[in-house]
Amino acid sequence: MAYVAARLSDPDKAYDYLLCLRRATVPESVQTTKGNELLKPAEKAGIDRSLLLQHLKDGSAEEAYRADEKHACACAVHTLPAYRICCGSRERMIRYLADAGTFIRVIDDLTEEKRCI
Repeated sequence: MAYVAARLSDPDKAYDYLLCLRRATVPESVQTTKGNELLKPAEKAGIDRSLLLQHLKDGSAEEAYRADEKHACACAVHTLPAYRICCGSRERMIRYLADAGTFIRVIDDLTEEKRCI
């Protein structure tokens, strides 16, 4: 939920927030499930703490999380990693850790009938 709030606050810095949050949680053993400990990684990632907190409190982060969850279920994503590759109206899902050859074959298949570029 905190990552989604970060994504809503600043999409360009959300991944940095996630990395800072993971670093605090795992190697630093900080309990990052509550209050101020969720906000400290936002500051390190350059995300406005008050905006992140606003998204957590006003329900917009939860709403966006539920929408993401619904989309994942609709795409039959049950494990990670999962990749959706699109070209025009065509798309394919790869629901496992794939090698470069698999990605090339899928992209070639999707672009065979239609140039996407």
